[in-house]
Amino acid sequence: MGNISKGAGNLPFQIYFDNAATTPLLPEALECLTETSRDIYGNSSSAHTIGKRSSAILNESKATFAELFGVPPEHVVFTSGGTESNNLAVWGALGGIVNVFHWLKSPRARDEQILTSVVEHAATQKIFEQFDLLGANVSWLGVNSECLIDSNTLSNSLANNQRVRILSLHHVQNEIGAVQPIRQIADQVREHSPEALVHIDAIQSFAKIPVDLEALNVDLVSVSGHKIGGPKGIGALVLGRRFADRKPKLGTILAGSGQQDGLRPGTVPVPLIASFATAAKLGISRLENQRRTLETLRNRLAEKLNGIATVNGPSDLSFNSPFRAPQTLNFSLTPVQASSVVEVLSAKGICISAGSACQSSGSRGSEVLLRMGLGASRAQSALRASFSVKNSVEEVDILAEALNECLRIGH
Repeated sequence: MGNISKGAGNLPFQIYFDNAATTPLLPEALECLTETSRDIYGNSSSAHTIGKRSSAILNESKATFAELFGVPPEHVVFTSGGTESNNLAVWGALGGIVNVFHWLKSPRARDEQILTSVVEHAATQKIFEQFDLLGANVSWLGVNSECLIDSNTLSNSLANNQRVRILSLHHVQNEIGAVQPIRQIADQVREHSPEALVHIDAIQSFAKIPVDLEALNVDLVSVSGHKIGGPKGIGALVLGRRFADRKPKLGTILAGSGQQDGLRPGTVPVPLIASFATAAKLGISRLENQRRTLETLRNRLAEKLNGIATVNGPSDLSFNSPFRAPQTLNFSLTPVQASSVVEVLSAKGICISAGSACQSSGSRGSEVLLRMGLGASRAQSALRASFSVKNSVEEVDILAEALNECLRIGH
C-alpha cells in the first residue's frame, strides 16, 4: 500500500467535504440559538413566567418535529444526540435497563432475538455487542458488495423461529451512503414477528431524503442536530403510532426527574432544541432542491474519478436513486493509503475523511468495506466525500485534481 508525503504550500481557503461527520450551523439556526440562549434562559419546568416562556418554546419545537414526522408531540423525545437516541431506542423499546436484565434472566429470552446489521454506526453496533455479552440472542445481518442488507442472512435469522423483539438498522449507511430497503426488511420481519419493533438510525437520511414512518413501516427514528446544520449536543427520538397506547412508552436508561414525561430525565436544553427545530424545518422545506444539488455534486466527483478510483457502494448513481443517499460518495484510491491522502489534502486546505469520524479505521482500513467483502486493498484506500449545498462544482473539480495528484505521487 503506497504512502505519500505531505505536500508543500496550503491553499488560501478551506474546502469542506466532510458533512457526514458534522455540518456548519445554518445562519438561521445560529441566530435562533443565540437569541434563545440570551432571552429564553428559564428552566422549562419552572412555574414562573420566565420558565413558562421556555416551556412554550419547547412545546413549539416539539410541535415542529411532530408535524414533520406526522406524530403527536408527546412522541418526540429530545436527547443529547444520535448516540443517546439509538441507546434510548433499543434499551428503551426493550423496557429499559432494569427490565432488560429481568428479561435476559427469564426463560422467554431463549426464544427471542434482536436484530441489527454488521455495518452499523458504533452507536448501534456497541449496543448490540453489549447485549451479546449479556447473553441475548443477537442476529447480525450481513450485507452484499453494495452495502445493502443480504436478504439471505435475514431469511436465515428468521428461520430459527425465535421471535424478534427489535430490529435496528441504518436508514442510510454513514460511510457508504447506501439506502437500506427498510420497508421490505420491516415487512419481512413483521410477517415473522408481528409484534417486533423496528428502529432506524436516520441520522444520515433526515433532511436529505424522505423519512416517513408509515411508508417505511418503522416505529422509532433517531435524528441528530449537527448533521443538518443544527447545533451539536442535541438529537431526538421519534416514536410511531405503535406507541400511542403503550404505557410507559419507553423504558428509561437514565435515572432522574420527570422531564419529557419521564422518558428522558434532566433539564431540557431549550436553546439547543429550538435551534435544532429551526434547522429541521428549513432542511425539510428545502429537501428536494438540496437533493438535486447534492446529487449533481456527487455524480460530478464520480465522473471525475472514473479511471483513477473505484466507487464503493450501490452502482445506481441516478437522480433520486432508491439505493443511494445524495450527499455521500465513498471511493477507493488504490493503492494509496487513505490516511495519507487525508493528511495531504488537509495541508492543501481540503477536508475529506477516511470513513466515519466516530470510529477510527486503523491499519486494517474500513471495517465496513471489509464486511462488504471488498478486500483489504480497497478498505485501506477508502475515502468518503460528503457534500453540502454550500459546495460548488468548482470545488469538486479541485478535489478531483488533488486526488489525481495524490495517486500520481503515491505510485
